[in-house]
Amino acid sequence: MKSNPVIRVLGSLKLTLILLGVFAVATALATFLEVRFGTEGARALVYNARWFEVLLALIVLNLLVSLITKFPYRAHQVGFVISHIAFIIVLVGAGITRYFGYEGTMPIREGTSTDFLYSTKDYVQLSTNGEGVSFPVRLWKPGKIGVSRRVEAGGGEFNVRVDEYWPHLERRMMEAPGGEPVIVYSGAGMGSRTSAMGVGERAEVGGVVVHFVAEDTGDIGAGSVNGELLVTIDGEVHRLDVPSIPPAEISAGGYRFRIRSRQPDSSSFPTPSGCRPARDRSG
Repeated sequence: MKSNPVIRVLGSLKLTLILLGVFAVATALATFLEVRFGTEGARALVYNARWFEVLLALIVLNLLVSLITKFPYRAHQVGFVISHIAFIIVLVGAGITRYFGYEGTMPIREGTSTDFLYSTKDYVQLSTNGEGVSFPVRLWKPGKIGVSRRVEAGGGEFNVRVDEYWPHLERRMMEAPGGEPVIVYSGAGMGSRTSAMGVGERAEVGGVVVHFVAEDTGDIGAGSVNGELLVTIDGEVHRLDVPSIPPAEISAGGYRFRIRSRQPDSSSFPTPSGCRPARDRSG
C-alpha cells in the first residue's frame, strides 16, 4: 500500500503542510469577514462553506493515511500517534457539531423555569388559521438575497420569499400630515436599547412582550387619549400611559421602561446604508 502513488501523496508531510497553511489563511480571513459582515457572514463564506468542509475532510484523510502507512509504530513515534489521533478526534467532533449540533440561548430569570430556547439561526415564520410554520434562512449580506420557500400552513400552500436584508437599518421618524402615532422607548434590563414603535405594533424580547395601543384606532385596552404601552411580563400586563409631552416611566418585573418621545403624525424612512446599527423591534 505504501508503494501506491496516491496513498503516498495523501499521507505525505508536504500535503499536511499545504492543508494546514490553507486552513490558517482561511481562519484568518474569516476573522476579518466577521468584523465586516458579522458572525453569519463568516459562517456563510468560510466556516459553513462547502470548500471549507472539503478542506477539513482532506486534513482528516491526510492524518488517517499518515497513521496507517507508518504502522507498526516505534517507541519514539508515540508523540506522533497521539497528536494525530487528537487532531482527528477534534475534527470529527467539529463535524458532528456542524451537522447534528444545535445552538441557542435559554433565558432563565431568577426564581423561574423555562422549557424553550431561542435559536441562534434566523427564521422566517408564517402563521395562518392558528397554524404556524417556519424555515431557517442565512441573513448576512446587505441588499437583495431572494431566498424563497414553498410551505404549507392552515390548509393552504404559500410561497414565502425574503427579497432584501439590511442588517444595519435605521428608522427615522419624521412629521408627516396624516401619519401614524409613533413612540420611542427604551427598556433597562434588556440592554437599554432605544426602539421606535407604531400603533398596533408589538415586540418580544426575552419573554417580555411590548405592545403600543391607542384609543383613536379602536384597539382594546387604551385608557389614555394618546394611547398606552402595554408591557406583559410573566403573564401580567403593566400599563404605561403615553403623555402628550414625554418622558414617562414604569418599573415592573425587574425591568424599567421609559417612553422617551412621541410623534403624533409621522412616517418612517428607512436608511439602509451609512448609519449606525439599530433594532426597531427590541425592548
